[in-house]
Amino acid sequence: MVPLGHIHAAYVRSHFGTAEMTLWDSPRRDEIAFGLVMATGGRPHARIGGLAASAISVHDGQR
Repeated sequence: MVPLGHIHAAYVRSHFGTAEMTLWDSPRRDEIAFGLVMATGGRPHARIGGLAASAISVHDGQR
C-alpha cells in the first residue's frame, strides 16, 4: 500500500488515500522496490474535518 496526500499541505483530508501495488517474486535481498503513485485530484466524497484544499495558505505546508 502506497500512501497518497496533497502535494502542498499534509493535513488536507480530501486527498488522503492509498494505492495498492503488487510485486510478484521481488524484491530480492539485493534489490529495492520503488513505487511512484500520482493522482489528479482528491476523493469524490471527502473526509469530514481538516484543512480544505481551497483554504491552503503559505504557512500550511508540511507541519
